[in-house]
Amino acid sequence: MHELLFTGIYGFNALLPIIVLILFYAWALWRGQPLKDLLFLMAGVGIIGVRAMSQINQLNAQIGTVTGYSGSIAPVYNLFTMPKAPDKKPISEKIQKVELRKVSYSYGENAGIEGVTQDARIGRWLAIMGPSGSGKTTMANLIAGIYKPQEGEVLYYGASGTVYNAIKFRPKVGYVTQDILLFHGTIRENLVPSETIVSDEFLWDCLQKTGADGFIRHLGGLDAIIAESGRSLSGGERRRLGIARMLTSSPDILILDEVTVGLDEARKKEIIKIIHDLSRSLVVIVITHDIDVIQLESDNIFSFNA
Repeated sequence: MHELLFTGIYGFNALLPIIVLILFYAWALWRGQPLKDLLFLMAGVGIIGVRAMSQINQLNAQIGTVTGYSGSIAPVYNLFTMPKAPDKKPISEKIQKVELRKVSYSYGENAGIEGVTQDARIGRWLAIMGPSGSGKTTMANLIAGIYKPQEGEVLYYGASGTVYNAIKFRPKVGYVTQDILLFHGTIRENLVPSETIVSDEFLWDCLQKTGADGFIRHLGGLDAIIAESGRSLSGGERRRLGIARMLTSSPDILILDEVTVGLDEARKKEIIKIIHDLSRSLVVIVITHDIDVIQLESDNIFSFNA
């Protein structure tokens, strides 16, 4: 529709001078005007016509600008009219198991999953494997309750035996990405927000569970300063500190996204040992495409390559 409008306007602009001259010439002949007077009149009409054409072109440009913006109106409107996500009740008891029952989810051209049945529980952590874009993160977001299944159910099993549906309830989830964001400041400040009050004993316990207590003591303790982005730490140390920071929120489900990427084999095995240790008290989900190490260490694998 817009293309037809622009074609019509441009065609009219091109033909307008010719149409005006023909009409003016016909009018002059009909009135019997002398050629000299006719030329003067045509010059005046030409000047007026040029100015009129300039105004028409400006109008055309404004129409083009408005039309260009029109493509953004619908997305912006949808953004501000998105329905509010339903409030979920927090699960107060400890979660011992999460289960996906024939879960499907897809959106646009992005990765999705179809008919997945899988579980993870304390003592048996789950490795979600596959190449980039295969659906690993989508599956993890469903487990965390961030996405609502289009089909199937995501269920959380409490220590009391109560089963909670992810549509109505939310568990305490800790999510650790491969890029650990650290800032210039103390270890304590990087572990918990400044307004959060926790004991040093609790922080050391979180560090000990990730094997980070040794190098933190070597640095000078909780009040030791680290550089921006953790440049003063190795990749493995940053990962340990990032996991310890997530443990300070006391999650029931811990999701680790590509936490072995970029580490050498020795550091990878150290992180895997930490995963094993944490899985004794938490439901642990590991997202990875690091097949060689994970396949040797986990007996609960969901692979998008299968």
